[in-house]
Amino acid sequence: MPTLSPFCSLRFNPSFFSNLGLLLSPPYDVVTPESRQQLAEQSPYNIVRLILPTGDSPYDEASTLLADWQKSSVLVREPQEAVYPYCQTFTHPHTGQRIVRNGFMATLRLAPFSAGEILPHERTLSGPKEDRLRLMLATNANLEPIFGIYADPEGNTTATLNNAIKQELPEIDTMDSDGIRHQVWKLVQPEAIQQLKHHLQDHPAFIVDGHHRYETALRYQELTRQGSDQPIGALPCDWIMIFLAPMNDPGLLILPTHRLVHSLPNFNFTQLLDQLREDFTVTMAATFAEGLGLLQQTDELPSYLLSDGNDCAVVVAKKPETVVRLTSPESPDPVRTLDVSLLHDHLFERLLGITPQQQMEQTHLRYVKNANEALAAPGTDGVQLAVVMNPTRLEQVVEVATSGGVMPQKSTFFYPKLGSGLLMNLVGSAG
Repeated sequence: MPTLSPFCSLRFNPSFFSNLGLLLSPPYDVVTPESRQQLAEQSPYNIVRLILPTGDSPYDEASTLLADWQKSSVLVREPQEAVYPYCQTFTHPHTGQRIVRNGFMATLRLAPFSAGEILPHERTLSGPKEDRLRLMLATNANLEPIFGIYADPEGNTTATLNNAIKQELPEIDTMDSDGIRHQVWKLVQPEAIQQLKHHLQDHPAFIVDGHHRYETALRYQELTRQGSDQPIGALPCDWIMIFLAPMNDPGLLILPTHRLVHSLPNFNFTQLLDQLREDFTVTMAATFAEGLGLLQQTDELPSYLLSDGNDCAVVVAKKPETVVRLTSPESPDPVRTLDVSLLHDHLFERLLGITPQQQMEQTHLRYVKNANEALAAPGTDGVQLAVVMNPTRLEQVVEVATSGGVMPQKSTFFYPKLGSGLLMNLVGSAG
C-alpha cells in the first residue's frame, strides 16, 4: 500500500511577499494563454512563469528562473521535514454555497499502477506527458502537487490533523485572484505523521487530478535511476508531491466537463435525434433553462442535453441494459455504465463517426466547463453540437479505479483546482 513521507518543501519566502495570492496559479493544464498573461502580469514571481514557461527555449528558461529564484532567496527550502495540512475555502460556482475542502500535502513513494498502491481513473495523452517530462528534466522539481483521495470512513486522519494544528496559526493564509482562500499549516510532530503514514499503508490512493504528471514522474524516476543500485525510496526521484483528501470530505465537489462537436462534414441534428430514439427517450425542451432543469432530474441513467444552437433536447438511456450493449465490451463494467463512456463509444464514435484516435486528438471535440458557454457555442467557430453533461459521481471514480479501468479524458472536474505556488518539492540528486 502507499508509502507516505514528510518533506522539506520549497516555498516562496514569506519575508519577501506580503500577498502570496499574487504568486499563485491554477494547475498548468487549465491555464489559457489569456489567463497566463494575466497571471504573469500580477507579479514577476507568479508561479505560472515556471509551470508554463515561454520563449524560444521555454524549459531552459524555467530551469534558469528556478535557480535564480533560489539563489536570490525568492524561494527558500524549509530546513525541517513536514506534512502540510491544506484547506481551501471556495464558493460553489452554480449555487453560491461556501464550501471547505480539507486534506494535507506530503510526498508519496512512486509505484506503477499495476502495484495497486496508487490507482488512476482517466486516460492520458502522450503530448502533455512529453511536455511535463521536459519541464521536469529541466527543473528537477515537482512544481505543483497532484491530487489524490483515500478512504477514511471513521475520520481518523481528519482527527489527527485537526488535533495537531488546532492551536497553530497557518503558515500560509491567502486569497488568490479567483477568490479561493488557501490555508497551509506545517505539521512536524512525529506521532501525528506516523499515524497518517500508518493509515495510508492500509488504503490505496486514487489519483483524481494530475494523471499526466504522475506518469511523467514515473518516467523521470526511470531516467534518473539509470545505473543506480539504491533501493526504491532512497532517492528524491522516487517520490512525488501530492495533496490527499479523505473520500468523505464534504469539499470534494465534482463538476461536469461539457463537449462541443465541431467541423464534421455531414452533421444533421434532426437525423442524430432520430438515431438516438431507438435506445434513448428524447424530450425536446423549449429553452436552455428548461433543458438544464430536465437534465439535472435524470442522473440515474446516462443522460445529456444536446443542442445545435436552435433546438435542444434531453436524451436519457431507456434502461441499464442499453448502456452496456452500446459501450465497448473491452471496458470493465464500472466504466461501461458511465455517461461519458456511452457518449464517446456510441454517440461520438458509432453515430457521428469520430474515431477513438480523433477523440484523443480532439480533432472534432472541444471541452468547456460552463454549461451556458457550451450552449452558446453552436454556430460559432465551426461548432455544430453542444453536449451538456451531469457530473460523474465520486463513487464512480472509485469503482472505475478499483476495477483497473480508466474513463475517457476529462470525465471529472474536481472543483476548485489546487493552488500551484504554495509548495514545491525538489527531486533532483542535489535535492
